[in-house]
Amino acid sequence: MKVAKIVFWAIAAAYIGVISFTESDLKYFLKPSIILSLLVYYWLCARKRVNKTMLIALLFSISGDFWLMFSGANYFLIGLGSFLITHICYIFVFAKMGALKALKPLSILPFGILLFLMLWYLWPGLGDFQIPVVVYASTIISMGFMAFSLKGKVTINAWNYIFGGSLLFIISDSLIALGKFKSDELSIPNIHLAIMVTYILAQFLIVEGFICYSRTSIKNQKTII
Repeated sequence: MKVAKIVFWAIAAAYIGVISFTESDLKYFLKPSIILSLLVYYWLCARKRVNKTMLIALLFSISGDFWLMFSGANYFLIGLGSFLITHICYIFVFAKMGALKALKPLSILPFGILLFLMLWYLWPGLGDFQIPVVVYASTIISMGFMAFSLKGKVTINAWNYIFGGSLLFIISDSLIALGKFKSDELSIPNIHLAIMVTYILAQFLIVEGFICYSRTSIKNQKTII
């Protein structure tokens, strides 16, 4: 398991190095390999108690990483759709972990405000992407809310990992949106590097948090579906 984690970070570091200092085509191999290695790490940690929904989330993340490497509206929409499924899977996993129990309605307010501000700022530049972006943004904000709602229902370590990862995922995807729909108005230095660093950390933290939760559940003799 430690070796698998080292391999994940080595591939991630190699990819960051390639996109930072070269124009090598090696990036087309390394980018999908990042989450693939994370999937292997999760598989080895979970052993016989693998959560199939987590696997599906990671597989669609790999698909999204692949399609978003290419330019063009169709590739963007396929990539967006892949990550949409990833977030839906995470929402389902968090619900199974107890996110919906004793829900506090007012806690959704900050997430609703964030969604409104995000769409309000992006709206003029969305064009034909209005509906896909609204659906996607609503889903990822819902994922963040579900992660937040796990507080008090999982161990503090698991919650810190999962909620921290969800926030970084929102930041990463927000940077993608800014780069695609607000590039004429807003210039963010090294935006692709920032997108990938936050994305890699997000995925790792969510997976690590679920592994932490799973280990605690095993000790408590709970069944993880």
